[in-house]
Amino acid sequence: MALKGRCYSSYRQKGARVAPFNIDDRAVVRGRWLLWSMALLLLLLALWAHYAMLDEMTRAAGRVIPSKEVQIIQSAESGIVEEILVTEGEQVEPGQILMRINDMRFSASYQESRVELVALLGRTARLRAESRAESVLQLPQGVSEERPDIAAWEMQLFTARLQEQQASLSILQRQRQQRLEELDELKIKQQQTRTSYQLANRELTITAPLVKQGVMSEIELLRLQREVNDLKGSLEAMGVAEKRVSAALSESDARIEEQQRRYQRTVLGELAESSARLEQLQETMPVLQQRLQQTALRSPVQGVVKQIHINTVGGVVEAAQPLIEVVPQEDGLLIEAAVMPADIAFLYPGQQAIVRFTAYDFSIYGGLSAQVEHISADSLVDAEGVAYYRVLLRTATDYIRHRHESLPIIPGMVVEVDILTGKKSLLNYLLKPLHRMEQRALSER
Repeated sequence: MALKGRCYSSYRQKGARVAPFNIDDRAVVRGRWLLWSMALLLLLLALWAHYAMLDEMTRAAGRVIPSKEVQIIQSAESGIVEEILVTEGEQVEPGQILMRINDMRFSASYQESRVELVALLGRTARLRAESRAESVLQLPQGVSEERPDIAAWEMQLFTARLQEQQASLSILQRQRQQRLEELDELKIKQQQTRTSYQLANRELTITAPLVKQGVMSEIELLRLQREVNDLKGSLEAMGVAEKRVSAALSESDARIEEQQRRYQRTVLGELAESSARLEQLQETMPVLQQRLQQTALRSPVQGVVKQIHINTVGGVVEAAQPLIEVVPQEDGLLIEAAVMPADIAFLYPGQQAIVRFTAYDFSIYGGLSAQVEHISADSLVDAEGVAYYRVLLRTATDYIRHRHESLPIIPGMVVEVDILTGKKSLLNYLLKPLHRMEQRALSER
């Protein structure tokens, strides 16, 4: 320092204008800049840590379970295995036929009832047309397409019965027409006879005085009296005949009406009987058809054949005997996870999660997004006595997509589940140990 002072003094004494070179001042300035830079960097790091958010996860182990209970395929009726169409482990679709039971017994009964049903449909349509006195028969389209022979028979029978009825009515109509002609002819004769009677009676009236006067003979008078009496008798006989013919005409009308009523009575009776049997058969047919369809055992869901209990074609099965088990598969998977009680507080349905499958390397194939669906109301205890909560999650798909390839996922696969429970800043995460120490400070014995 003494040297520094001397040098500085000598420069001032000589009137030098250049400032002296001070090494310590520059070091101080650099130190200050470094200090401020570090302080600014720490401040920026603190701000970044405050605003940088990290996901809070609850991790749990689990496995893939069927979204529905295992479907057990049974036969409603006893019978003989005719065909087995699937193998264990095969993927099946809803409605796909898995096994066939020999349907000979049900098929014969169904076909017999089906033929009777078609025949009744044709017969009922024919009888209905006959009851309405229709001249043209329109059969149901199904009858003509399914059984042309029955349709042809009903058409022929309709034509024959119609012609028979028309023939019977035609005979009665001709008889009635004859009675009408007889009645008209009788009325004409009656009118002529009445005119003749009136003239003869007038002639008799004129002739009687002339006979008394002796102008005409008494024989002529007697002839006129006989003629008048004959005409009068003819008129009376014609009156009786008119009543007889009128009665016959009424009888003809009654016979025509009776023929029509008898025909209608017969047709309506047959129609009622046919309709009743048709209604009964229409109620029975769905049952017979269902029994026939039940001989083809179908998968109710999309899934995988887990087990086939009978593998022998020709083997005998009993009613309600389990034959095939199918594990359902839907568009999404159902994940069952065991969450520790310490991690359950912040879980609720609807939270998002990531599912990693141990069968597929997560770093290569990735995982699936899922959503919490259900959390058990109380904790459960496993075989080792460890308490846990049962949490169910559902994935969006039932496969992992990798390089344009769908990797299948089946029930039973082991998984690891990360459930997103919230967000936390990096600063809070870093200060968490300090908060824990602060809460425990001065509280230990």
